[in-house]
Amino acid sequence: MERSHRQAGRGVTVTPLASVGWSESIPALVAAVVGAHFLPLVPVLGDPHLRLLGAVVCAVAAAGLVVGLATSVAPAVVVGPGTGAALLGYAILALALARASGRGGSGGP
Repeated sequence: MERSHRQAGRGVTVTPLASVGWSESIPALVAAVVGAHFLPLVPVLGDPHLRLLGAVVCAVAAAGLVVGLATSVAPAVVVGPGTGAALLGYAILALALARASGRGGSGGP
């Protein structure tokens, strides 16, 4: 079942881009989808910071696409590090907030 779901997603997103010669835009599309997936998680997980994370990741995806279209730089050069930095920043923020509220472990006994 999981395999057919992945193939369906690939058919809707990656295959059309690759077939028209836009395969370099695939990382931007993936990042946009990842960013958009954080938005419905806000009420489920009760974390409003996910809204900001989703917006930042979508903005990075858009920036990568613009850079890719306007210059000879591949979108992945912007999207990879930008998305990674956004996710790392969120992880650090979440850890700091958890520790400040007493929910984060100190690593000790």
